[in-house]
Amino acid sequence: MSSRIAKEVDKMTTKTVDVSIKLPSSLWDQFLRQARLKQENESTLLTRAITQFLEEEKTRLAHNERLEQECGELAKLDFSDIGTEDEWLILQNEALHQSELDFVRH
Repeated sequence: MSSRIAKEVDKMTTKTVDVSIKLPSSLWDQFLRQARLKQENESTLLTRAITQFLEEEKTRLAHNERLEQECGELAKLDFSDIGTEDEWLILQNEALHQSELDFVRH
């Protein structure tokens, strides 16, 4: 479903339509205050808000899809061969020693 919504957002074109929505009066009052503060008419402000929401939703959906893919890839990993803590300490010490040698040489 998320791919479908993202594709629909990509297909957005300018089209004038009449929209009727029910909002809590406190939200509508806040919306009107914003329109007055920004000196914009309600239609312009609402259009910008909806456009911003759709763009953010598109980004969120793309992010969710990427996370799903990454989680799927992580689920396939086998962590049984990563070594013991002592083996990792040896590797870290060897890497640190090599870094120190490289630093001294330069």
